Amino acid sequence: KRQVMATSVFNLKILILFLLLFAAASATFFRVKDVSKFLVDFDSVYQHISVQDKFLPANKRTLRLLLVNRRCCQSGTIIEKPNDLIFPYTKYFLLGRYFLPQAKKFLMIGGGGYSFPKYLLANYPEATIDVVEIDPKITEVATQYFYLKKNPRLHVYTQDGRVFLNKNKKKYDVIIIDVFHEFSVPFYLTTKEALKNVSRSLVDNGLVITNVISDGTGPNSLFASQYLTYKSVFPEVYPLQVDASGYKKLRGTILIAFKNQPKKKLPSSTTLIKEPQKGAKDMILLDKYAPVENMMIY
Repeated sequence: KRQVMATSVFNLKILILFLLLFAAASATFFRVKDVSKFLVDFDSVYQHISVQDKFLPANKRTLRLLLVNRRCCQSGTIIEKPNDLIFPYTKYFLLGRYFLPQAKKFLMIGGGGYSFPKYLLANYPEATIDVVEIDPKITEVATQYFYLKKNPRLHVYTQDGRVFLNKNKKKYDVIIIDVFHEFSVPFYLTTKEALKNVSRSLVDNGLVITNVISDGTGPNSLFASQYLTYKSVFPEVYPLQVDASGYKKLRGTILIAFKNQPKKKLPSSTTLIKEPQKGAKDMILLDKYAPVENMMIY
């Protein structure tokens, strides 16, 4: 009995030590220094949502950040100019209008702080945009803290992006997919079957722009497999390196895929990534097998 009790006490100590180490690791992982500085900080059904203001002394403006799971940064806005695009990757979404100057109908999967929809509506009065955002709390926060306003040219669908694509009957000029998080990728929006639905939802000369959270390197990267998957559906795909000068933590790649051959060349300001060679473990992602968690390289 003494041996059993000693073993139980030992196991209990190990459990307590594990919990303490887990708590310490979690605090480091989430990088939380002062929760009191958050304007909001709460759990939704899907994720943890925080909003934080940071004053920028250089230009005497305030940067408001949307954090998911307390990681920087899902979205951002300058309070003094709420319709501006702040993060470098969001400016690549403007390539939709570059390749299709007449583009009017936009679809965006993933709302976040609604930075691009606000910019589009403010600068292109003829444009309309449908936004699919699964988390209603994200839209509420965008409305309350990121200056999202009701607009007859904006339609928000509170549902899963893949469900929307499966049922969609509309045709769009440009589709933007911005649902990849630093530690979370909805695999069912990366697959060949999903991209067939994207293609079906585009006009004949339409295009899709996808923000991929990957540095575009490695023998088994999400970027390589995602590129192969897009190439299996679309006749022309451009892989671009995001110019994130000053935003090193926000590195990534952009994929632009065309339903038909584009009539314009890429602007000189963009950096085309060398077409990745298929590695032994790179693959076309399918609904039945898409191990994206193992492919995420930062």
